[in-house]
Amino acid sequence: MLGLSSRLSAAPSGRLGRRAAPRRAVGAPAMSGLLSGLLKGFSSGGQAGASAPAAALSFSDNAPTWDQLAEMVRAQHAELGVDFWADPNEGPTSPLALKRMFGTTEPVRLKLYRDHAAWCPYCQKVWLQLEEKRIPYVMEKINMRCYGDKPSSFMAKARAGAHATPGGAGRGGVSEGKASAHAHQPVRVGANANGALGKRGPNAGGNGGQRGQRVSMCRAGPGWLASARRRRREARWFAAMEQRPTYMGTRSDYYTHAHDLPPQLGGCGMHADGLPVSAALDGTDGAAWRLPLPPLSATSLPEPYSPGERPPYDRLEAAAKLVRNNEAIVRFSLRGPGQPGPRPVSAPLADPTAVPALQHTREADAALRHVAHALLAGVEAKQVSPQALQAAPAGALPGAAVVLAAEYLRDRVGVPRDMKFPAARQLRAHLNWLIDSLQPGQ
Repeated sequence: MLGLSSRLSAAPSGRLGRRAAPRRAVGAPAMSGLLSGLLKGFSSGGQAGASAPAAALSFSDNAPTWDQLAEMVRAQHAELGVDFWADPNEGPTSPLALKRMFGTTEPVRLKLYRDHAAWCPYCQKVWLQLEEKRIPYVMEKINMRCYGDKPSSFMAKARAGAHATPGGAGRGGVSEGKASAHAHQPVRVGANANGALGKRGPNAGGNGGQRGQRVSMCRAGPGWLASARRRRREARWFAAMEQRPTYMGTRSDYYTHAHDLPPQLGGCGMHADGLPVSAALDGTDGAAWRLPLPPLSATSLPEPYSPGERPPYDRLEAAAKLVRNNEAIVRFSLRGPGQPGPRPVSAPLADPTAVPALQHTREADAALRHVAHALLAGVEAKQVSPQALQAAPAGALPGAAVVLAAEYLRDRVGVPRDMKFPAARQLRAHLNWLIDSLQPGQ
């Protein structure tokens, strides 16, 4: 996924948002179809890659500068009483934190090796326990194998290359299983850290053909796998978890979960009942990732989110990340109209050695300033201001490469790595606003 924090390297993703069909249990006919789908094997999932620029309108370079946008962010921080640029090592659980002291001045005796993107479910189990117990630790981030090679210094400590490896004072490392056991002493974070806590939300995993089938099963309940009473208990359990800042700091969204890792189950195929869910999660249904966004609540579909949304705060969070890391994000987005890298990796939406099309830097920079301004001012207010996005057949900047850059960026916004789910859906929708403005009617 994208990497709006500071590290923009490999990352998977696929469109930034989408919505779906009502929950229902999977009955006998659907069960038969589901099994047939499983036997058909993998279906093709969406993959990102360079392609020829499509026809697009030109646009004006009249958005505020990054410095002006930074002042707008600071003003809204003060107005709303938040600070999305605060030190991530302090305050609530954050995937960006590298040293968590929890108010103590004692020497830190524990190092946690975690994946860069905060997607590894084994890491999450240990991470949650350290945060809940407020055990001081330092973090060292290591990429997952599907995004490239692990450094030799890490492999010397964990020969299997596994994550969630804590190293104690003077010791090497321990395996994932032992790491989990060491952290699991009696804190009551949840019933089953390996299942329910694993992967930041009800299991909506898989990619490509898996995601709709598995999400439909899970949002159905898990459907034929459990009784309606058990499903209601699980829904209450997750609603309670979503009231905990520790959990919310590690929680992903279904889109990220469906695309972050290559499928590891094998033999999964798409069932027809999963297609609407898949389209909604991937933002290809024409509604879920477009403005105005559907409401987000404990009963929203395809993804419930019991804390709900606060659009002014969510837009500000997205804008703050974009403004703070603008140079790296512009460069990253230009992988879209650029060239695939010479060393492909197994994660389909990751390409850490991709070659960005830097000749289009001016257009991409101007376009993302328009997006940041729309997030901060609101699209309607922006479009009646002197800084309105003006798209026309002929203009100062060509839009074809910008469309590819915006699509690439949109599909790689990672949760929780880059921002929380409500902010991610705002950024995805505003990038779609830019794309639709440059390619009206498509």
